[in-house]
Amino acid sequence: MPRVPLSTGPQLTTQAQPGGYIPQVDTGATGRAVGQALDRASDVADKIAQRDDEIATSQVDAKLAGDWMAKDAELRTKYQGANVDQYQAEAAKWWQDAPTTYGQALSTRGKTMLSQVLGRRQSVALGTVAQHVNNEKERTADDAASANIQTSIQFGVTSGDVAGAAARVRQLTAEVAARKGWTTEQLLAEQGKSLSQLHLAQISKLAETNAAAAQTYYDANKAEVGFAQQPRVEQILKGATDNQFAVQFAASVAAKPLAEQITAAADIKDPERREKAITQLKTNHGLVLAAKQEEERKFSDQAWQLVGQGKKVPEAVLTGMDGRERVQLQDHLRQRAEHLAMLGAKPVPTDPTTHAKLWEMLVRDPQAFAQERLQAYSMKLSQTDLEQLYTKQREILDPKQSADGVTWLRRIEDRWNLLGIDKDDKKKGTFSEAANRERETFKQRTGKYPTPDEETKILDRLMLPGQSSWFNDNAKSYAESVVTGRKFVPDISSTDRAELVKRFKARGVAAPTDAQITQAYKAWKGIE
Repeated sequence: MPRVPLSTGPQLTTQAQPGGYIPQVDTGATGRAVGQALDRASDVADKIAQRDDEIATSQVDAKLAGDWMAKDAELRTKYQGANVDQYQAEAAKWWQDAPTTYGQALSTRGKTMLSQVLGRRQSVALGTVAQHVNNEKERTADDAASANIQTSIQFGVTSGDVAGAAARVRQLTAEVAARKGWTTEQLLAEQGKSLSQLHLAQISKLAETNAAAAQTYYDANKAEVGFAQQPRVEQILKGATDNQFAVQFAASVAAKPLAEQITAAADIKDPERREKAITQLKTNHGLVLAAKQEEERKFSDQAWQLVGQGKKVPEAVLTGMDGRERVQLQDHLRQRAEHLAMLGAKPVPTDPTTHAKLWEMLVRDPQAFAQERLQAYSMKLSQTDLEQLYTKQREILDPKQSADGVTWLRRIEDRWNLLGIDKDDKKKGTFSEAANRERETFKQRTGKYPTPDEETKILDRLMLPGQSSWFNDNAKSYAESVVTGRKFVPDISSTDRAELVKRFKARGVAAPTDAQITQAYKAWKGIE
């Protein structure tokens, strides 16, 4: 079994140390080291707490600043003018309450830090408030003074006490100058602006009724009228004086014929005054003429109303009518008497020449046509054609319908030129009557007017050559038969005839007769 080895060599022994030395431990140094470590830990903790306080204080300060800016904007909007003192009072109260409103959750050190910031912010904010209040009060005072000056000017011009208004303007301006600390030069400049405004208002008032008085006033107060405004004032006064002279001159020669009045005006030396006088003469003459025409129109309306009722027109009414309308009325009465004597109660036929002239007027001068008294043509136009022209007059008031109607009429005018009848009123009237009748028939059949392409087909069909009494010359056309009701025998071209024969053969008719070809041609072209 194993054994514990035994030592047989030299053995260790215990001996006493010479001198009796015992090592000593320094406990004071250890305490100092521990204290220093604790101090360092305390400093770190304090710095962390201080940093947290600074962050919290900064956040409270930012909120306070934002809230004040919003409150300040609200108070400035709410309290203005005479109420601006309330703005200052509420601003002061807001800052007085700020320490208790903000920072209650801060530490003691944080509150101290916020108090320092608050003091600076409050001082700046309330200083700005005071400046705004002062500026607002100054603006309010300026507005009040300006309003007082304007009221004084208006009252002086309206009442006629211009001198009193001028004195009041000087006083009010001096009060403003004293408040603002103006120099004498500034005071005089501001007084000059207001006095110039006063004088200009008075000059304008006088110039409306008495240019001479306005000129006299201007001459007496010219020194107080702004230098830059003087040329314009003088120009206006010259124009007003010339205008009033023109009115007075025209009144003085009103009893003379217009030619003599203008001759008298030619002697006026001043060219501008002479031109205005002549213009006034012509204006007066035009007004007199317009009044005369209005009076004549009333007599004409009365006369035609009596004719429509079958009553006799008194001589006094006839005498008051316009000469042209009086002749028209007399012609109408004569034509009616002749028609009754020859045709009795038979309908009135359309006179192509009269019809063409009215349609041409409609094309070339729609506004003149709109004013034409169509009743005067009731013995020259059939009832159908007359109603159609009445419709055209009404359409002129409707821009869309009027534009469409004028386009149609210009198409008819083009066909006059193609037919070579543009110089013959009777032939133009016959063709126009046929075209308009076909267009109206189309509208009655479809409920609307034809399109431009459909209008072209209508006009093309009316120009088809054939045998009728059209114009008694070679320009024969289907249009004549539309108006007169005569039988129309078409003049079929060789090309059209060949096309029709080809169609008959396709249907098994090898040799169609002339009657068959004519009937097929009419159906092809849409004619009776």
